[in-house]
This record gives sequence, C-alpha cells and structure tokens, in this order.
Amino acid sequence: MERSPALGNLKAALGAGALAGMALAIFHFMATEPVLEEAIRLEEALPHLHMEVFPRSVQRLGLFGGSFIYGLSWGLIFAGVYTLLESQLPGRRPWQKGAVLALAALWAVALLPLLKFPPNPPGGTGSEDTVTTRQVRFALFALASALALFGIWRIVGFLKLIPFWARGMAFVTLYALACCLLVFLVPNANDPIPGQLKELVPRFRILAVGGTILFWLLLGGAFGPFHIAFAKPEATARRGASGPR
Repeated sequence: MERSPALGNLKAALGAGALAGMALAIFHFMATEPVLEEAIRLEEALPHLHMEVFPRSVQRLGLFGGSFIYGLSWGLIFAGVYTLLESQLPGRRPWQKGAVLALAALWAVALLPLLKFPPNPPGGTGSEDTVTTRQVRFALFALASALALFGIWRIVGFLKLIPFWARGMAFVTLYALACCLLVFLVPNANDPIPGQLKELVPRFRILAVGGTILFWLLLGGAFGPFHIAFAKPEATARRGASGPR
C-alpha cells in the first residue's frame, strides 16, 4: 500500500478533530450543562463563593468555540503521530490504523489520567492553586502514560523471534505494570468536595468520561472516511496530470 502523504493525513485528522470537537460540545451542552447549572445553584450557598468572570451565556458560547479548537488541536497532534507511525501501526488501511491510534490515545492520554485525576465541576471545589496543580499533574501523567505505551510497544516490537501471542502477552503485562506504577507513584491532587456537591460530582465525572470516549471514538472513526474523501481529489488530479495512456 502506498504511503499516504502527510498533507492528506493532516486534512483528514483536522476534519475528524473538528467533527469530534463539535460533537463533544453538543454532548456537554445537552447532558452536562444541566448538571453545571445545578452545581452553580448549590455553590451559591457556599461561603467561599467565587463570582463568575463571564455570564453563563458567554460560557456556553465558549463551550462550542473551545471544543472546536480542542478538536483541531488534537487533530493536529493525531496527524503528526499518525504520519510518524503509519508504517508501524496495525492494520492495512488508514481507517484501521487511525482507529488503533485513537483507541490507544483514548486510554493512554484520556481515560487513565481521568481515573487518576477525576474532574470536578468548576467552582466550589478547590482553590486556584490546587486547580493549577491538578492540571499540571494531569498533563504530566498523560504524557508519561503515552510515553510508557509507546516505549513498551517499541521494545516488544523488537522481539520478533518469539510468537505473536507471546509478544502480545508481554506487551499487556509490561504496560499494565507501567500503569500501576504511574497510578501509585504519582501523587494525587485531591480537592475537598463540599457536602452539598457530593451527590452531584459523580454525575459530572461520569459525563466527563462519556464525553471523552465520544470524542476519541469519533476522531478515530471519522479519520478513515475523511482520509478517503481527501485522497480521491488528489488521485484524480494525479491521473489528470499524467494524461491518457
């Protein structure tokens, strides 16, 4: 199979990222906004209330703009990683390779960090210092998780003299150990949750995980169709330039 040009990968990933970002915004607007409204009503009774910097209407508009930029940003990263690893990813077609990469990213840079640092609704939980600490640790944890996944995958890939099933078992075992080490060695950033929010926070966290899963499944699932859509005009242009034979 001919290697896809980097530009085609970029276009497909940006299109898939934009689509996934908009779907994420719609999901949170429909499902998470009611939970946030309830959280705000409860937080208004708390003694350490922080006044809103922007009105809720502006925040809702920012949800869509921010999610769109979020999708494009991850699409750009996805395109770069895919282009670098395309020849080594499992699968024969771009949609298969893209799905594998998206599933790996879903676990390594999204779900595992969320399990370690579960999100809280904005306001009412933690101070600015603890929120900043949590965000920094989340980013570092996600980076360490991704590097561990890539490093173990590359190490196991060199073991070509042992059967495929044995390499698979070695990969699962080593990466599981790496995940356990990360979870237990990286310190938590636990913020105290006010009693008024204890029933609401689990709902918010479940919705955050659901939105994350939706985003990465859409990004990986849409990458293949976008790749085909952008490849067809390029193939047609090449045939037209070569002329009839």
